[in-house]
Amino acid sequence: MSLAAVIYLADADSRQWALRPVAGVSVLFRMLMIAARTGVAQIGLPRALADEPVLSQIRRHPRLAPVVFALEHRGVGSDPLLLLPAHGVVDLRSLRTLVEAGRRGVAAALEESKGSPAPVLVIAAEQAQALKERLVAGVPMGEELEGLVYLSTRLSASVPRCR
Repeated sequence: MSLAAVIYLADADSRQWALRPVAGVSVLFRMLMIAARTGVAQIGLPRALADEPVLSQIRRHPRLAPVVFALEHRGVGSDPLLLLPAHGVVDLRSLRTLVEAGRRGVAAALEESKGSPAPVLVIAAEQAQALKERLVAGVPMGEELEGLVYLSTRLSASVPRCR
């Protein structure tokens, strides 16, 4: 099973932090690159991030151009979904482990992101459909997702920190 990802805004300040450059590259761009390197098939950007400067940078990059799209143009699919905070930093090995769990249909969260207002997690298709409109609009939802991680703890796997 392929796995799609959506970048989400955790809070009202997420957009500004996501677009901040670190060593010449935005935090958002780094998150997109890591997700693409894990083999995620598609990465959706909410309306709040899919503006021309961001899309222009993505179009110039051969690894990102084929996989990143504006959510309002394609929407959320009907499979489990990987949710990535726009201003987050995740190591490649940990994210690969989470992506593999998601491809097996397992709802999971990175252990180190639990309890944070910006969790990195895979949610079930039904949950993705329930959040679809807010994900497309870029409504801040970190606290809601943090609650979702804890509500589904009995059903979800924790993906340990990779060293």
